[in-house]
Amino acid sequence: MEIGFTNPEYLWFVLSVPVLVIVHIISLRYLKRRALLFANFKAVARVLGSSRDLSKNTLPFLLKTIALTLLTLAVSGIVVQEEVLRTDFDFMIALDASSSMLIDDYQPSRLEAAKEASLRFIDSLANTKTRVGVMEFGSVALTVISPTDDLARVRQAITNIRPQTGGTAIGDALVASINQLLPSEQAKAVILLTDGQSNVGTSPLEALKLAVEENVVIYAIGVGAPEGASFENLTLISRLDEETLKTLADGTGGRYFRVDSEDELYQTFNQLATKSTALETIVLAPYLLLAGLVTLIVEWVIINIRYRTIP
Repeated sequence: MEIGFTNPEYLWFVLSVPVLVIVHIISLRYLKRRALLFANFKAVARVLGSSRDLSKNTLPFLLKTIALTLLTLAVSGIVVQEEVLRTDFDFMIALDASSSMLIDDYQPSRLEAAKEASLRFIDSLANTKTRVGVMEFGSVALTVISPTDDLARVRQAITNIRPQTGGTAIGDALVASINQLLPSEQAKAVILLTDGQSNVGTSPLEALKLAVEENVVIYAIGVGAPEGASFENLTLISRLDEETLKTLADGTGGRYFRVDSEDELYQTFNQLATKSTALETIVLAPYLLLAGLVTLIVEWVIINIRYRTIP
């Protein structure tokens, strides 16, 4: 952890603290001489409420010193920097939940294998500052959870994904995922996992244009065979469009992964979870400014209530 200042030149105001000490000592001597002019100390005690009020005003002095120090640090722009683990990106996981993902060439099914791989990916991001969101899509794209660093909620969102009926809206899923990532100040990436080809909604190539404009990287993961697979006595309901997935990935600086087993799927997600250290900056100035002002108010209140002086 490192401490820094954006306006270090204002640290010279710290020298006002010893000046305050000197002024306090001188004022105590002056007030003592004034107090000795009173002959009737019992009367003074009745006016002040207690002889303890004739103290050296230590508490107000300490409060004033603390307030001055806090305000000096605030205007000096104090910040704390610490190293944190994070990935290179904030992610949206766009997960194909169309009915073809129920094919059991992955155990227990493509969808369940994809969910398990996604959960392992989330677990690998523990103790990082990475934000992750989840999008599911079939004939429509649905935001399951917006990008967040609350990874427990992300895990629950993935677990709750259920298969959809109808077509495969890859373009819609990408557009919605990109829009979810726009507020992020980090590099942005969409992990697109599908076993089919886009046949409803926005064209994936239109989504590619938006990704390029917004500097969003697409990592595409294709599961299943390009020639298609059968499910419940229907044939060729799942035909993997590798050419489009490669175009999406290459066009944004990402990568296309073709996986043929659960193990390959897990390994692919692990490649995307590479972590590095980064400096996170915490700006303390607003908090110290507020604390300083509150301390001054408290000091003013006790001076006028408890530590009164007789004119």
